[in-house]
Amino acid sequence: MTNPYVLPNNKDLNSILNYEEIVNQIEKITYLRHHELLEDLAENIFKMIFKNKLVIKINLKIEKLDILKKTKSVGIEVSKSKV
Repeated sequence: MTNPYVLPNNKDLNSILNYEEIVNQIEKITYLRHHELLEDLAENIFKMIFKNKLVIKINLKIEKLDILKKTKSVGIEVSKSKV
């Protein structure tokens, strides 16, 4: 969720979240370091995304695929807001 007081402006790209950049940064986080716990990975993703002043709340869902034989995936869903 972005700051409702900042209106998107197509002439000012700083007023819009760049989702491609966020995905690239998440890929970099996962490439640079192995995270044993999804909770640890989630915290690092929160820290990275909250650096953007537009973001005030994040709902994050992370899954590890094919980890357990009896399930397709295991995962977590976590939400955080800036205070």
